[in-house]
Amino acid sequence: MEKDENNHIKNIEFLHNISREKYNFLMDNIDKLDQKFTTLFSVNVIIISIIFSLNVIKQTALFFMGLTLIIVAVIIAVIGYIPKVFRDVAIDKLWEKNYNTDYKTTIESITSAIIEAYKTNKNVQDIKSERVILAFVFSLSGIVIIVLSQIIIC
Repeated sequence: MEKDENNHIKNIEFLHNISREKYNFLMDNIDKLDQKFTTLFSVNVIIISIIFSLNVIKQTALFFMGLTLIIVAVIIAVIGYIPKVFRDVAIDKLWEKNYNTDYKTTIESITSAIIEAYKTNKNVQDIKSERVILAFVFSLSGIVIIVLSQIIIC
């Protein structure tokens, strides 16, 4: 019976390690998505400021459509960057709850908390990923349309 208990604890430890690694990987991905939002925002704002500082660009309806797409990309980037509600693993509460419990109960409790936080944060990551792609598509489309508007005029 003790061997079964040891195997059970080893399985729990294994799942704990995997869930902790996945949680850390997810949080790194969310950080990288925020960096992409910042880059998209910066590039688009620079493009907009260059467009407005160079008054030599001929403004056609196609040009304004491209400019609008870039502005929409900036708005999406700002909205996407705004922090969402992340779920963290409350170590202080887990400490208080599991201080006097056995090892198996403690690791099960911590692993469950990590998995719950992962589920919540995964949804946040998915939303941020969709918005990064959307902002990139709007940005790229706007740039292409602006360039085409200038090529067509020449």
